[in-house]
Amino acid sequence: MKNQVVEKLLKIVNQFPPFHDGIDLYWIFYIRVKRSWKKIFIQKYLDTYYFSATNRISFSYPKEFQHEYLEDNLKIWIEELLAYRARVMKNP
Repeated sequence: MKNQVVEKLLKIVNQFPPFHDGIDLYWIFYIRVKRSWKKIFIQKYLDTYYFSATNRISFSYPKEFQHEYLEDNLKIWIEELLAYRARVMKNP
Protein backbone atom coordinates (compact mmCIF):
# COMPACT_ATOMS: atom_id res chain seq x y z
CA MET A 1 0.00 0.00 0.00
CA LYS A 2 1.20 3.42 -0.74
CA ASN A 3 1.85 5.45 2.37
CA GLN A 4 0.43 8.57 0.69
CA VAL A 5 -3.09 7.16 1.00
CA VAL A 6 -2.64 6.48 4.72
CA GLU A 7 -1.09 9.92 5.25
CA LYS A 8 -4.01 11.57 3.47
CA LEU A 9 -6.44 9.62 5.67
CA LEU A 10 -4.55 10.64 8.82
CA LYS A 11 -4.55 14.29 7.76
CA ILE A 12 -8.35 14.16 7.60
CA VAL A 13 -8.72 12.15 10.82
CA ASN A 14 -6.57 14.61 12.75
CA GLN A 15 -8.96 17.42 11.84
CA PHE A 16 -11.51 15.81 14.19
CA PRO A 17 -11.07 16.05 17.96
CA PRO A 18 -9.91 12.74 19.45
CA PHE A 19 -11.11 10.93 22.53
CA HIS A 20 -8.47 10.44 25.23
CA ASP A 21 -7.66 7.29 27.19
CA GLY A 22 -4.51 7.90 29.20
CA ILE A 23 -1.84 8.75 26.64
CA ASP A 24 -3.81 7.06 23.86
CA LEU A 25 -5.84 9.10 21.41
CA TYR A 26 -8.63 7.50 19.45
CA TRP A 27 -11.34 8.27 16.93
CA ILE A 28 -14.46 6.32 16.05
CA PHE A 29 -16.27 6.90 12.78
CA TYR A 30 -19.29 5.28 11.21
CA ILE A 31 -19.27 5.52 7.45
CA ARG A 32 -21.67 4.30 4.83
CA VAL A 33 -20.25 1.90 2.26
CA LYS A 34 -22.79 0.96 -0.38
CA ARG A 35 -25.82 -0.21 1.63
CA SER A 36 -24.19 -0.88 4.99
CA TRP A 37 -22.51 1.03 7.79
CA LYS A 38 -18.90 0.40 8.76
CA LYS A 39 -17.31 1.29 12.06
CA ILE A 40 -13.75 2.58 11.82
CA PHE A 41 -11.64 2.71 14.96
CA ILE A 42 -8.32 4.55 14.87
CA GLN A 43 -6.03 4.63 17.88
CA LYS A 44 -2.78 6.52 18.30
CA TYR A 45 -0.32 5.19 20.84
CA LEU A 46 2.98 7.07 21.01
CA ASP A 47 3.95 7.47 17.34
CA THR A 48 1.95 4.56 15.92
CA TYR A 49 -1.59 4.58 14.56
CA TYR A 50 -3.69 1.40 14.72
CA PHE A 51 -6.64 1.03 12.37
CA SER A 52 -9.49 -1.45 12.51
CA ALA A 53 -12.86 -1.67 10.79
CA THR A 54 -15.92 -3.88 10.93
CA ASN A 55 -15.01 -5.64 7.70
CA ARG A 56 -11.95 -7.23 9.36
CA ILE A 57 -9.46 -4.69 8.14
CA SER A 58 -6.67 -3.96 10.57
CA PHE A 59 -3.20 -2.51 10.19
CA SER A 60 -0.78 -0.12 11.83
CA TYR A 61 1.15 2.89 10.57
CA PRO A 62 3.95 3.88 10.06
CA LYS A 63 4.82 0.77 8.18
CA GLU A 64 5.22 -0.10 4.54
CA PHE A 65 2.21 -2.14 3.46
CA GLN A 66 2.10 -4.98 0.99
CA HIS A 67 -1.68 -5.30 0.89
CA GLU A 68 -2.86 -3.46 -2.20
CA TYR A 69 -6.49 -4.42 -1.52
CA LEU A 70 -6.52 -2.04 1.45
CA GLU A 71 -5.86 0.96 -0.74
CA ASP A 72 -9.33 0.82 -2.30
CA ASN A 73 -10.94 0.60 1.14
CA LEU A 74 -8.94 3.55 2.41
CA LYS A 75 -9.97 5.66 -0.56
CA ILE A 76 -13.61 4.98 0.36
CA TRP A 77 -12.88 5.95 3.98
CA ILE A 78 -11.30 9.19 2.78
CA GLU A 79 -14.29 10.08 0.59
CA GLU A 80 -16.77 9.37 3.37
CA LEU A 81 -14.79 11.28 6.01
CA LEU A 82 -14.47 14.29 3.71
CA ALA A 83 -18.23 14.22 3.14
CA TYR A 84 -18.84 13.90 6.89
CA ARG A 85 -16.47 16.80 7.62
CA ALA A 86 -18.29 18.95 5.05
CA ARG A 87 -21.64 18.21 6.73
CA VAL A 88 -20.22 19.04 10.17
CA MET A 89 -18.71 22.31 8.92
CA LYS A 90 -22.03 23.27 7.36
CA ASN A 91 -24.08 22.48 10.47
CA PRO A 92 -21.88 22.51 13.61
